[in-house]
Amino acid sequence: MEEEEAVIAGQRVFGCECIQQMGILLRLPQVAVSTAQVMFHRFYAKRSIRKFDVRHFSLGALFLASKVEECPRKVRDILNVYTHIQQKRAGEPSVPLDIYSNRYAALKERLIKAEREILKELGFILYTEHPHKFILNYVKLLTVDEHLTKKLAQHAWNFINDSQRTDVCIHFAPEVICCAAIWMAARVLQIKLPSDASAPPWWELFNTRKHEMDAVCKQITALYSQPRAKFILLEPPPAPAPADAPATPAAPPAAAPPAAAPAAAAAAPPAAPAAAAAPPAAAEAPPAAAASAPSPPRASPPPPRASASPAPVEARENGGGGERGGGGRERGEERDRRWRDSERARSPEREKRRRREEEESDEERERRRRRDDERRDDERRDRERGDRSRDERWEQQRRFHPYEELPLVRTQMTAASEPTAPAEGQQDYRRRDYASAARRPGRESARGTTLHPPLVHV
Repeated sequence: MEEEEAVIAGQRVFGCECIQQMGILLRLPQVAVSTAQVMFHRFYAKRSIRKFDVRHFSLGALFLASKVEECPRKVRDILNVYTHIQQKRAGEPSVPLDIYSNRYAALKERLIKAEREILKELGFILYTEHPHKFILNYVKLLTVDEHLTKKLAQHAWNFINDSQRTDVCIHFAPEVICCAAIWMAARVLQIKLPSDASAPPWWELFNTRKHEMDAVCKQITALYSQPRAKFILLEPPPAPAPADAPATPAAPPAAAPPAAAPAAAAAAPPAAPAAAAAPPAAAEAPPAAAASAPSPPRASPPPPRASASPAPVEARENGGGGERGGGGRERGEERDRRWRDSERARSPEREKRRRREEEESDEERERRRRRDDERRDDERRDRERGDRSRDERWEQQRRFHPYEELPLVRTQMTAASEPTAPAEGQQDYRRRDYASAARRPGRESARGTTLHPPLVHV
């Protein structure tokens, strides 16, 4: 059991290492890499690592995290980096992945499926809070020297990155992981953190307990004692054994002796189906007994089995099919009958009209034609009258529309007077050539007035 848990933990570490290495080669920020690792651990906390390949789901987690943290990378780039890492681990020469190959198509399909499975399993809840954002604030509160602050923060940052390869990120709060990383970094750098016997310890200032810090430090320390993680193809768990088969039914009771077989057959009711087959003992009766025994009555056929949803009585009588499809033949006959009745009713009128047209004289035919022509002429005249009235309305609107030709204003002019505003009653609404009047502003009309552009739009 412990060996199996160690193998599963090693596969978790392998997947997180792949995510870290791909993030470095893709130049992703650390927050995107940490988000991908947290998604990876959350997924395998609910699903079996034997059924889902860690290689494919590390790709899916990184691809999804790059979009969540707003630093997306192309699928082609992620697959090329993944292929490069696998070739380097296997000691093979690095060859770029052909995007037109079947291997590229298969890897791309697995990546998309892995992303979809992660989204479905996490319920599209992708928010993650990392302990990295607490480091600087905590370290500045615990140290005074700026140089020590940078060194302590850098070592604590490294410990937090290493802790992402374990599942502490889904078991403990980010504040606890940050305090544990700071404590381990202070031990490595031999930095004394503030402590006072009369005051509570410094980690309680950050809502952290000692036993939680010890658990995180224990998992991180155990990670350093393990060999380098390698991929192991785990077999899926065996299928559950089928339920036990039901117990065999008890054997039927022993058959009656041969002498009692005729009496038992005679005593059976006529309609019982069991009387159709005689027991084996009766079949082996001696010939004399079989000849003297009366023949058993023939069993009646079983009653017809009732259907689950019997059709309506009307549908069954009309040819079946339900309320919609049933009775098609009867409806067709009813439709034909109605059509014959209507034709029979219209036939006399058609016959009368035909006979009347044949019997009318040439004068009556000419009179009827003239009457029809007059009616058509009246209709055409009405249409023309309506069109003419409409054209008149349009012409009136066009003449007085403000964006059409401006009317000319006629004013009295003298040689020494200046142009004045038009007096009342001196406006001329007749259509004139405004362009020609503008070209010859000094031209006088027959009445001794001068045409000029209007001073006021009317």
